[in-house]
Amino acid sequence: MIKNEKSEQQLKTLLQNINQNYKIEYFSTIDSTNTYAKNLLEKNLNQNLIVVANSQTAGRGRMGRSFYSPNASGLYFSLTIDLQNKNITPSQITAFSGVEVCNTIKDFFNIDSKIKWINDIFINNKKVCGILAEGIIDYTTGKIAKVVLGIGINLYKSKKDFPQEIQNIAGTVLEKEISEQTKIEFTAKLIQNIICFFQKPNRKSITKKTRRIQKTFFFNWKTSSSVSNN
Repeated sequence: MIKNEKSEQQLKTLLQNINQNYKIEYFSTIDSTNTYAKNLLEKNLNQNLIVVANSQTAGRGRMGRSFYSPNASGLYFSLTIDLQNKNITPSQITAFSGVEVCNTIKDFFNIDSKIKWINDIFINNKKVCGILAEGIIDYTTGKIAKVVLGIGINLYKSKKDFPQEIQNIAGTVLEKEISEQTKIEFTAKLIQNIICFFQKPNRKSITKKTRRIQKTFFFNWKTSSSVSNN
């Protein structure tokens, strides 16, 4: 693990409205932001975490799959979501977070994206983002108390090609490289959007998000049949 103090301070400044409630850490490289956050929660379940990295050496996806996380060209972060006293279930976390990713990409870069159920974001039939939500159990209650939400986004093309096994399905949000400052600003915007929604979800906002999912769903909502190439 290698810390990135400069980027960490920039992110904290952009997230100053929520900074006091979250421990924010920014790494140049880390094994996995989700693994790191889970390890911290095992020591103290009451803390709220935001963990960001420019690269991961052991990034993880659903069902134990690896997540390719090259240096600089991608965005990889994890944040914790407290489920106590929330009108939301763990199963909704991934889906609603996907909507926020799509909305933020549209607002920030003016690029349309689609959700492929349940945890992938696609642009031009290429996967540009993966989402992994992992529940953390409070052993005093036996219930899931927190969710570690991990998001990895391929922002622009890396100097190295994607590994051969994913070259046909992986893509990037942008064609050209962006500055580190722009990436941090996008990171802050996305994190803020996700946190603001999950802090006070209500029936109206959940209904609105569900309708948004139906509109952006990469599969036919009624038949669950594919309407695009995988």
